[in-house]
Amino acid sequence: MNIEFRNVSFAYSKKKRSLPVLDSVTFEVEAATRAAIVGKSGSGKSTVLDLISGVLLPQAGQVVVGGTDLALLTQPERAQFRREHVGYVFQDFRLFEHLPALDNVSIAAQIAGVGQKVATAKARNLLERVGLGRRMEHLPSELSGGEKQRVSIARALINEPVLILADEPTGALDAEVRDDILNLLAQVSAESTLVVVTHDPYVAEHLSARIIRCVDGTVLA
Repeated sequence: MNIEFRNVSFAYSKKKRSLPVLDSVTFEVEAATRAAIVGKSGSGKSTVLDLISGVLLPQAGQVVVGGTDLALLTQPERAQFRREHVGYVFQDFRLFEHLPALDNVSIAAQIAGVGQKVATAKARNLLERVGLGRRMEHLPSELSGGEKQRVSIARALINEPVLILADEPTGALDAEVRDDILNLLAQVSAESTLVVVTHDPYVAEHLSARIIRCVDGTVLA
């Protein structure tokens, strides 16, 4: 799924003040490729990811994903777009603390309309694939940081997305686990478009990703 930013601008409002984040940003990511959005904290990296997913809409310009201008969709249509096409890997995992790993993964498929039996079978297969076959019944509090991130990746993949978005997926991990997670992301994104937000140039290098730099509200692609 290809991504196009066409003269995109975005600003947050805070206490009646406008805080510009992106200013006339233009770039393109081709389908079935890897891209890493790098830059310092506050440079607009995560905002770019939220615009790609349709969580945010540009205040000027266009964000076109898979040929669709996301601003032309209603909010329910954008939610459906995310369910059907996007897998999101969060830096802070965002797992349900009261659910075991298996249910944390299967629930994403059930929300998308998949029956419980099929969703559970798919979740089991994915957890095996990410190396957590023996940890399926463990709660998040019983998992390490690397294991939680693997659950998050499995959850992101369960609806077979053509677009995978990962926000600082290795930010809380040590070097050895970081490399394991990056290898896993490279493996599972072989046929999808992968966009990773990171402040660490090593991540982009390890993934052999195209680098898109966010600097003071502009993008150097």
